This record gives sequence, C-alpha cells and structure tokens, in this order.
Amino acid sequence: MGKPKTIAHRQRIREALLARGVGTSPKLCPGCKQVKPRDQFGIRGTNGFSRSRCKACEIMDSREWVKNNRDKVRALNWRTNLNRWYGLSLADYEAMVERQGGRCAICGVTASEAPRARLFVDHCGDTGRIRGLLCHHCNSGIGSLRHDPRIASAAVAYLVSPPIDVMAKPGLPSGKRKARW
Repeated sequence: MGKPKTIAHRQRIREALLARGVGTSPKLCPGCKQVKPRDQFGIRGTNGFSRSRCKACEIMDSREWVKNNRDKVRALNWRTNLNRWYGLSLADYEAMVERQGGRCAICGVTASEAPRARLFVDHCGDTGRIRGLLCHHCNSGIGSLRHDPRIASAAVAYLVSPPIDVMAKPGLPSGKRKARW
C-alpha cells in the first residue's frame, strides 16, 4: 500500500499537469452536450480535478432535485437549524417532545394538531436558555409580548377583566367578518 496523498501533494500534481498543458483544453459536458472552457466546470472534492458536468448543468440538476424532494429538504433544514440555532440534535429535540408529552407547554395542543404540525423551540433571547416547546401560536404570542413577563401578566389581567365591556351594536361586523372601516 502506498502512502496516502495529502491535499498539498494532490495540488502539486494538478499544478504539474497544468504546467504541461493537461487539463486546459475545452471539455465536453455530458449533460448539455456542449464543449465549454474548463473554468465552467466546478472542482471535485479535494483533489483539484474538475467535475465531469458543467456548473450550469449541476445547478439545474440540484434545483430539480430540491423541487422533487421537498420533504427531505425540509427535514434536513430542520435538523441543521436545530443544531445551528440551539445546539440540539434531532434526538435531543425528540427527547424534549417526549418529556413534554408531545404537547405545547402553554396550550397543550399536540404537535400533529399544531398549526404547522410541529412544536417550536422557545428560548430566551438574552440568556439563550431553552424554556420548552410551543405551538406556532403560543410561540408567536410570547414573541409579540416581547418575552416580558410583566406584559404577559398585564395581557392576562386584560383578558380576565377588560376595561371596557360593551356589547357591539347589532348589524356591525363581528370577529367572523372583516370590518369595513
């Protein structure tokens, strides 16, 4: 067995080939069947050699794959963002869902009944501590109340005992229709 080649070694080989004129001539893309300059082909891996298909064909195929695999892309993005934003793995998230019984910590709706069929990670923006999992409505509500317990308490007091408690006049738009004024 030979000694494993390092990236620097592969780069030296590539530079030597380019110095002899190897790899500078135009290349046929098997995707679009056009002969294109080498700079229109991406680099493959760490060895420095060009890909077999041109960048335009690679981009087109990548977009087509994303279009045909929306669920896989969403799942991948969800896992990536859990790790990027909160430092959680998917297993950590699932353990949190299990710990909360699969329900929103505020209203108790299940993940499958939640507006976006998922429980969102609620965290403190100042400390970064994760407080729990919430449905979309509860998470948005807390965000709208600026994560301030005093404002949330005032909102509860307002709902329990509103300062004005008058019935709307008959014929006026109710909450089920949009107001015209």
